Amino acid sequence: MNRRAFLLLTDGLRFNLMDRKEVQRLKVELKGQKLEILARDLHEPCTSRAWLEQALFLPPGFVGRLHAQGLVSRDANRLHVESKIYPDDRIVIDLSAFAPPTTLQQLDLKRVSTQSPGAEILFEDPHLLAVQKPAGILIHSERPEEDTLDRRVSIQLGSPFVYHVHRLDRGTSGIVLYAKHALMLRSLDHQLAKHKIRRLYVALVEGNLSPLNGTLNDSIGKDRHHAGRYRVSKGGQPAVTEYHTLFSPLFYGQQKVSLLACQLKTGRTHQIRVHLSSRGCPVVGDVLYGALQPRLSSARQVNHHSAIESTKEAFFLHAHALSFVHPYTGKAHLLTAHWPQAWQPVLELVGDHRLDRKLHHLYKELNGAEVQA
Repeated sequence: MNRRAFLLLTDGLRFNLMDRKEVQRLKVELKGQKLEILARDLHEPCTSRAWLEQALFLPPGFVGRLHAQGLVSRDANRLHVESKIYPDDRIVIDLSAFAPPTTLQQLDLKRVSTQSPGAEILFEDPHLLAVQKPAGILIHSERPEEDTLDRRVSIQLGSPFVYHVHRLDRGTSGIVLYAKHALMLRSLDHQLAKHKIRRLYVALVEGNLSPLNGTLNDSIGKDRHHAGRYRVSKGGQPAVTEYHTLFSPLFYGQQKVSLLACQLKTGRTHQIRVHLSSRGCPVVGDVLYGALQPRLSSARQVNHHSAIESTKEAFFLHAHALSFVHPYTGKAHLLTAHWPQAWQPVLELVGDHRLDRKLHHLYKELNGAEVQA
């Protein structure tokens, strides 16, 4: 199966990631700073609170705040949480009360658009988008002048109203999901909290894990002796990572490595990196967590030292796939990121088509994928 065939096949996948009762098909339009929703799939009256929680997959507390602030209306009349919504009502939510991220408010988009790179968009619709994050940049920063993924997305869209749904470490590459407005952000945040958004990472690690497949569930906390570092700690927060060995052993010069697929069941800071390092298999290039040889340059080189060059800005951890159910359409999406150039030696060694096939079957197995006509 070539790369194009793989992408066409994954475009046709549908995942049972949410109970179908949680999803309604809606007509939702963003008009300036107002979100207009047509309740065309509502078959009987219900309260505004219940309808917004179900229809837009919003958390109850947030729905209560929308009503309390007078942001929900019908025919210019303010609705309360117990107001009745009827089939084919047109509901309007005022988004003007929600500010963009502080650092993006300060950007002069017309000026920086000619000076900074934009983001590489993998998927986009009127309410959300997914982009490819290169290794070596942060998702966001408190300094508006710093090159971040948030900044690139804002430049690409020409709008400061962009909100990342989840994060990747500076040295990690791969797919990141963004919301274009505050309502979509809350819906996707809610899915993330309910483990409805699934993410699959690929990691090249030193050595090999035993057993080849398993679950790492050690709690993670801050390392008191090293700022910015985390460690396995009994007093830390619960953390669960599933891993599956894709190829092992592999050899680069004198170094034995393995290629793993990892899926997060929790979202702790540096979780995959900490868990793998704690088992003596740090991610290749991750010097913060004990990797001995930071970066690979060519699979064909046999000299151990010339095959590896040091970097603190990137390592071999790639957020390869992400799946979610669109809160407004009910459609399930599987999105995949392409492989960065730095991964080409790995792909040459294992075969990119073989790797894609393995990841495709593994993702179906892990997430209950169903291929539909």
